[in-house]
Amino acid sequence: LRGLNVAPGEADAERLYYLAQGLRRLERFDDALAAIDQLRTLYPQSDYTLRGLVSLADAHLVRNEPDRYITLYSSCAEMFPEQERCAY
Repeated sequence: LRGLNVAPGEADAERLYYLAQGLRRLERFDDALAAIDQLRTLYPQSDYTLRGLVSLADAHLVRNEPDRYITLYSSCAEMFPEQERCAY
């Protein structure tokens, strides 16, 4: 997915989201965060950004890593204040 070239927009946001999900499942959390950071920068209002933030935060939550999940949940709440999924 890293080498896949798609036009900017929701297709690229979806590509970055699935890249982050795959990296998260492989427990390559720093690489997953890098993909999420790209989503935050390039597509700050995309639903894929929201979903990526919550998914990575949840992964850190179940691993009991508050230094990581609090930051991600906070970013989610700041970027998407109107979303119920971010009411942490």
